Amino acid sequence: MTIIESGDRPAPDPPGDALVREPQQDRSRRTLERLVSAGTALLRTDGPEALTITGVTRRAHTSVGSFYARFQGKEDFLRYLGEGALEEATSVWRAARASFPRAGAARGKVELVVRSLAELYLEGPANSLALLDGVDDPTPTRRRRFEAFLATEFQEVLEVEPSRASLAARVATGILLDAAVTGFGPPPEEGREDARAPVLGRDTLLFELVELLVGYVDPGAGRAISKGPDPFDVWG
Repeated sequence: MTIIESGDRPAPDPPGDALVREPQQDRSRRTLERLVSAGTALLRTDGPEALTITGVTRRAHTSVGSFYARFQGKEDFLRYLGEGALEEATSVWRAARASFPRAGAARGKVELVVRSLAELYLEGPANSLALLDGVDDPTPTRRRRFEAFLATEFQEVLEVEPSRASLAARVATGILLDAAVTGFGPPPEEGREDARAPVLGRDTLLFELVELLVGYVDPGAGRAISKGPDPFDVWG
């Protein structure tokens, strides 16, 4: 198990060696990278169902034999993608966290947390992590393990008790993964194209998420004054 530098808390486990035969030569390593890149691209555009061995190898411009030289089958490949996304998401968060100031107002800290989460979940590795949630992924799933990791981070960064940190992590990540709000996920079924259209623009989404989390962290901070109409104000 990898140990993170901040607070010596355990981070989510990285991919195990048993999931793939690690390449020893540059050419073999590049082939593995192409397979992973192809799988990730298919996952994000078409969902887990698109991750067939034929589809992945065609997109990676390699052979089915090359795939089986590294993975025993599709299940091993899916687990490798999922664990790799978990490891990368943890690494990206650590890098962002290292730039956070140690002191400052609650709102400023929440804004940094929300911006970092948005990059992770809307464009980064946590996107793949969520798409593979539960796919060859026994409980607690990788998504839930990462949320638990974030909760311990929130506890320290936002200086809140564990229950508030856990709630903040579950709410924030849940909103960022809600297709009705963000358009997250692969395309909808044919005839339902409008189902993926995001309700909120990115700036509005992040503004509202900051306001929500500030309420958990510092209830007395009050709501920031918005320059535009409140999209959640039904009377406005």
